[in-house]
Amino acid sequence: MASAETQKTHRALALDALRGIAIVLMCLSGRVPFDKGHLLPRWMYHAQEYPGGYGGATPPAGFTWVDWVFPMFLFSMGVAFPFAQSSRLRRGATTATLIASAFVRGILIAAFAIYFQHVQPDLMDVTATLNVVRNFFGMESLAEAASWWKHVFGFIGFLILIPIYTRMGGGGASPTRTWLIKGGGILLAVLFLATLRYHAGALGTTFNIHRSNIILMVLANMAFFGTTVWLLTRSDRLWRWVFLALFYVLYEAAKVPGNWLNYILWQMWKPIDWLYSLNYLKYLFIVIPATMIGEELMEWQRSGSAHDDLPSSGHDSFIAVFLGLLICGVMYVCHLPGHGGHVLLGAAAVATPLIIQYMVDQRNTLLKRTALFGSASLVVGFVFQFVDGGIRKTPSNMAYYFVSLGLSIYLLMLLTIMIDLKQRIRWFRPLIATGQNPMAGYLAINNVMEPLVFVLSPILAPICALLMKLTNAVLAISYPWHLFSWAVFKTAVLVAITGALTRMKMIWRT
Repeated sequence: MASAETQKTHRALALDALRGIAIVLMCLSGRVPFDKGHLLPRWMYHAQEYPGGYGGATPPAGFTWVDWVFPMFLFSMGVAFPFAQSSRLRRGATTATLIASAFVRGILIAAFAIYFQHVQPDLMDVTATLNVVRNFFGMESLAEAASWWKHVFGFIGFLILIPIYTRMGGGGASPTRTWLIKGGGILLAVLFLATLRYHAGALGTTFNIHRSNIILMVLANMAFFGTTVWLLTRSDRLWRWVFLALFYVLYEAAKVPGNWLNYILWQMWKPIDWLYSLNYLKYLFIVIPATMIGEELMEWQRSGSAHDDLPSSGHDSFIAVFLGLLICGVMYVCHLPGHGGHVLLGAAAVATPLIIQYMVDQRNTLLKRTALFGSASLVVGFVFQFVDGGIRKTPSNMAYYFVSLGLSIYLLMLLTIMIDLKQRIRWFRPLIATGQNPMAGYLAINNVMEPLVFVLSPILAPICALLMKLTNAVLAISYPWHLFSWAVFKTAVLVAITGALTRMKMIWRT
């Protein structure tokens, strides 16, 4: 029987595994073939952003696994808020102090978002950057521009962040030494950004504060606003629902040009639109409900009833896992572009948690409450489809937020069963390591993995050829699944890189 401390550790690992899955899927979705002559089926891309187009027609409503990835990460972020902030409150921190800390964290993530986009290899003008280096440093003998230089610059951009975001030496490190190291890293980052040049476009060829990664910028806003809302409403969940209801009304009203809400909530913030946009805040519909799931997990942890919550039969919990996976599968089928089945989705969303409650040991209150919460979210998303004209990520709507929320709740429930209740930690170690280091993993996708694959191409080329032959032999279909198998291989390289960084304690934190 596992100890209470072990149970606590396992629950943290389930959340890490969820983050790891999101990072891995982000990497994989960005590496599927985008050549219009070699496209995979539509469900392998964003539903409204199929590279093959829709013949000039308006992109249809729909939802694919690619659309789910970002909300999944946002959900994991919201679940973590109660854990992180409650521990600080117990140590004596005030609400005002924690809100100020959340603001600083949001700024740090925003800085990372801007830096991230500036060091993306494919955005760099290698020839112009090399000319700057030659002229500034007097390195006339520097090699001529070649495709591999973008990998060099990208990798340097990754290395510079190590002293800035890595926690140094644990609690025994000298604060002065730590800040000197971080200050040196920041100085290097400034010099590096001043050196880089970019392909001509709307944002110019030099540093531009508006050049940022939209995903990370949304995370920056969620870090501040999501934490603030939780801190101010932590004593009563009802106030969180009241906030979301009011925000929905204000958000919809602010879309109408010319009224005072549009000016206050949207127009007056134009000078800082590189940092804040009302559009970013719509993802609070995922983050705020996620904090309630975090509270459920935290309460379960504090109750000390981990032994009582273990199902009496392993068969029951595995049935619950199967049913959770089933509802995800139903979602994929029902929300593909051009497919029907909304009634089937609604019926499954209601029936599945009822069956789970029947099959799982009645002592397991966490699974029962979580299943009901996930079901309610899916039903709300199902209803909003009739209001929003179907589920869409582009532009995103309420159906998208709540369907993504419900699925993320079910996935966390599955991971809790497997990692916490069934203690299958070894099965998920690579994902856990990736989830424990999400900032490094996300930047490593392009700035470490791709350079490594490029350097090792003489070794990896035969592996790639073998993968393509095997895939073509097994999947004798017209789609280029052999290219997808190569994408899977490169994603595995990313998991190995991030896992190695985590084991070396090079974990990035804001």
